[in-house]
Amino acid sequence: MGWSEADDALRESRDAVARALAVVDGAAPPVLRLVDRAVFLRRERDHLRVALMTNRVIAAAVGILMALRQLTYDEAYALLLDCSQTRNRKLREVAADVLETGALPNGKGH
Repeated sequence: MGWSEADDALRESRDAVARALAVVDGAAPPVLRLVDRAVFLRRERDHLRVALMTNRVIAAAVGILMALRQLTYDEAYALLLDCSQTRNRKLREVAADVLETGALPNGKGH
């Protein structure tokens, strides 16, 4: 189950809890706040996982460019970023290409 499916399931549960607790005065809001917090935390966790993996891919690609082209970290990162921008692709996608091929996409000096 993907995170959006899990969020949908939590939202459905939240709505069911809201309906069930509608008759209990004052009990629903604290429970619903907990469900909302759970949805928020699940999304944040999932976004952080993606960010961590993306960071690792980018760092590895920078390292490859540093080794192959005798560049500093900043120079290799700038090269990767420039390639991303000129090709209108996400940085993580260009970095993944570098990991797969050992070169920047299209092999054009970028």
